[in-house]
Amino acid sequence: MAASDVASLVRQKSYWSSSIIREKGPIGVIIHKSSPLWLRLPVPNPQLIPTLSTARLTLRPLAEADAPALLELLGTGDVLRYFPNPAPPDRARVDRIISHHLGMWAERGLGWWALELCSRPGLIGCAGLEYLPETGETEVAYLLGRDYWGQGLATEAARAALNYAFDTLGLQTIIGLVHPENLASSHVLEKLGLTFVDRSNYFGMELNRYRIARLAAISPLPMREGRGEGMRTEQEMYDLILNIAKADEHVRAVFLNGSRANPNARRDFFQDFDIVYVVSEVGSLTADHSWIKCFGDMMIFQMPDAMGDDSHPDDGRFAYLMQFMDGNRIDLTLFPVASLSKLEKDSLSVLLLDKDGLIQPFAPASEEGYLPQPPTAKEFFDCCNEFWWVSPYVAKGLWRGEIIYAQSMFHYVREQLMKMLAWHIGVKTGFAINPGKYGKHFQRHLEPELWAMLEQTYSDANYDRTWDAHEMMCRLFRLTASRVAAHFGFDYPFGDDERVSAHLKHVRSLPKDAAQMY
Repeated sequence: MAASDVASLVRQKSYWSSSIIREKGPIGVIIHKSSPLWLRLPVPNPQLIPTLSTARLTLRPLAEADAPALLELLGTGDVLRYFPNPAPPDRARVDRIISHHLGMWAERGLGWWALELCSRPGLIGCAGLEYLPETGETEVAYLLGRDYWGQGLATEAARAALNYAFDTLGLQTIIGLVHPENLASSHVLEKLGLTFVDRSNYFGMELNRYRIARLAAISPLPMREGRGEGMRTEQEMYDLILNIAKADEHVRAVFLNGSRANPNARRDFFQDFDIVYVVSEVGSLTADHSWIKCFGDMMIFQMPDAMGDDSHPDDGRFAYLMQFMDGNRIDLTLFPVASLSKLEKDSLSVLLLDKDGLIQPFAPASEEGYLPQPPTAKEFFDCCNEFWWVSPYVAKGLWRGEIIYAQSMFHYVREQLMKMLAWHIGVKTGFAINPGKYGKHFQRHLEPELWAMLEQTYSDANYDRTWDAHEMMCRLFRLTASRVAAHFGFDYPFGDDERVSAHLKHVRSLPKDAAQMY
C-alpha cells in the first residue's frame, strides 16, 4: 500500500480491525485481556499499515508473530543499555511492546515498523514514530540488533520514518531523545538534521532532546566526493531551492537576483545563488535555524541580520549566507509579504515561483540598475577633496613606521580612486557599461596604460614600495580626474593637488630624527 494513501485511511473505518481485544495499562501500554484492567481498542489491520522501502531496508508492519525474534534481539548484547529498563525482557514484556505499537497505529496512525534487510527476510530491529501524550510531541526512534550497528542502517530507517512523518502525516516538528552517554545514537540524530535543544526528563531519565522542523527534513541533493566536478549542478540547485519553497506553506514566492540573473555575466562555478523567499511570516522560519541544513552540507554560514551591527533594513527581512562543502553558495533572504511595498527594485531579478500572484511581472533581467551614474559637480568635488585630504594621513603613518595605520588610510584614498575610475569608464562608454562591483571589470574597460598604472598602486608591507604605490595612485587620480572634469566642465582642484603632492614629497624625504616638520 502506498504511504500517500495512509493519511486519508486513518480517518476511515476500513483502517481498523476491532476483532482483537487489548487493554490499556496504567502507564499507557496496550496489554492483553488477561489483565484486570482492559478496554476494547481498535487496532489497525496490518495489511493497511504502509510498508516502506529504502536502499537496503524494508520497513514492514510489526506483528505479534515477531515476538520470538524480537525477544532474542532485545536479549542480546547491549541493545537496551540506554533504555529506562535495560534488563533483558521476558516474553510478556515483548508482547506488551508489540501491542503498544499496534495500538499506537490504531490510535494515531503512526508507530514502529519491523526492519528487515531487502536482501533477506528476518527481523533485525525496529524503527518508527512514538507519540508522547505527556508532552504532545512525536519522537523518531530506532533499535537494531547488535550485529547491525555501525552500518548506517539506523540513520536509513529513521530517515524513512521522518519522511513519513512530514510528507504523509504532515507533522511540523519531530523530536529525538537520547541518553547523554549514547554518542552513537546522538550522531544518528545529528546526521538526520536534528539539533540539540536541551536536557529534559522523559521516562524517569534525564535525556538529551533533539528537534527537527519539517523543512529541515527535506534531504538535500547528495554531495559528491571531491571538489570541482563533484559540485551539484546549477539545475540541481534550482530544483532544491524550489522544492524546499514548494514544500513549505510559509514560502509564497521565490525570485533570483545577482550574477546568475545577469545575461551578460561570465558563467563559472563561483557564482552565488542570490535567492529571495517571500514568506508569510519570517519568524516562523527563523525561530529554529536548523531548517537551513536542508540545503546541504555547510562549510560555513552567516546570519548578518542576527549580528551586532544595527544598520539593517527595517523591513523585517532576514538573510542566511551559506557556503557549502561542494563549492556552491546560496545567499538566501527571507522577505515578509507584508513589506513587499518596501522591497527595492532590482533590475537583475528573475521570478522563479509565485504561488499567489503576489509579484508583478519583472522586466527582462538587465544591468540597467547597475550602470554608473554621471557625477554631479558636488559629487566630483567631494571625491577629489576626500582623496587629497586623506593622503597626508598615509604619509604620516609611513614616516612614523606605522605600516598598518598607513595601509588603513591608503584604503580610504583608494575608495576615491575607484570611484573616479568608474566615472572615467562611464565617460568612455557613455555610462552604458557596468564596471562591476569593486572594480572587477576595470581591466576590460580601462586603457592598457591606465590599467598598468592601477596595478602599480597595489603594494606589500614594504615602506618604500608603499610610498611608490601611493605616488602612482596620485598620478592616476590626477590623470583620470582631469579627464572627467574636462568632459563635464567641472573645475579640477589643481591647487589642492599641487600643495598636497608637495607635502607628500617633503614628508617622504624627512629624516627619521627630524625635530619638526618644516
